[in-house]
Amino acid sequence: MSEITYTKQGDYLIPDLTLPPEPEIQLGRYALMRMFEDRISALNKETEAMLSIPYEKRIYTVDEIQDILGIGRNSAYNLVKSGVFHSVRIGGNIRISKKSFDDWLDNQMNNCQVCETV
Repeated sequence: MSEITYTKQGDYLIPDLTLPPEPEIQLGRYALMRMFEDRISALNKETEAMLSIPYEKRIYTVDEIQDILGIGRNSAYNLVKSGVFHSVRIGGNIRISKKSFDDWLDNQMNNCQVCETV
């Protein structure tokens, strides 16, 4: 048995310990497969945890605008084309900025002369 040496750090004596080198172990095919499956399972759990985090939607589609306002498809497209709120075309799809649309809608509700104040 070897004698333990100590290093002084401040008021404490810290033992100088070293572990003997571990022999290299050859893992078999099934052990490697099990390690791989465990890693995949851990990654799946991380992904599920990330997907369960709620996120705030930042865009609307024309169909969503149509549903929100209770208007027809042509009216929704005409409203988007009028430029009263920010929209972009991505490929063949139109996406509307949620913030821009919500601000426009709030402004319309505030300036409404027919709406009742509740």
